[in-house]
Amino acid sequence: MIDDFGDVVPYSDRESSFGYAVTVTDDIDSFGNISKEDRRRHGHPRKERKASDESISYSEKLEVTRKIATLGAEHIGCYIDKKDPPDVWTIERRPFESRLMWKKRKNMIRKKVLSRSMDTALRGRTGEIEIIIDHHDSYSRIPELCESKSKRGVRNVKGDQYDSSRGKYHDALQTQDYVANAAYADRKGFHRRRNVLKMKMKKLKRGSRKPETLPGQMGRNPRYPNNSTTQVLALGPK
Repeated sequence: MIDDFGDVVPYSDRESSFGYAVTVTDDIDSFGNISKEDRRRHGHPRKERKASDESISYSEKLEVTRKIATLGAEHIGCYIDKKDPPDVWTIERRPFESRLMWKKRKNMIRKKVLSRSMDTALRGRTGEIEIIIDHHDSYSRIPELCESKSKRGVRNVKGDQYDSSRGKYHDALQTQDYVANAAYADRKGFHRRRNVLKMKMKKLKRGSRKPETLPGQMGRNPRYPNNSTTQVLALGPK
């Protein structure tokens, strides 16, 4: 599952990073039940509760984070440092660039960073993989992007974006929101919840990507995948 954190704006002390939080799990129902139970316990069984809401205390965020950690899922935070951004990050408005063109270019940049984050999270993974991405109005052709990450004989990737307020994955995406919020806090200097999740933070760097090496590959693509379990990559909100 995948959700974003930070914002697609030029560098400032308040917004020094932008990225995507990823959760890899093969038990999406248990993952989603955490936010479902949290809503019920606080009297909001059907209302979406975002981790960034001011009504949610730090102690509650920490409690939910600890419950997520008990599932043993893998968490990765892929981000760019706006002080030292990769080549895809050219966010500043250009001279004579209209606001509409600037908006379109920022949407394209967001998708490029998403693609780089997916490459990082998929490195070394094999088998059937489904990617669930928290909906954003700027995204387009997400199923095609997910399918482009497949490798014949290694992994089969499919996915799409889904609404966190309704639909079949809304519970899981609301849980993923807490993961993304922990990554966002970590980039602000508050590391406790990221440490609870044992989340790996990976900075997206300049230059070309390194060639991918898979388990048992020895420099060559294996003929068949060595893992048939369907894994779910969840990317979510700030």
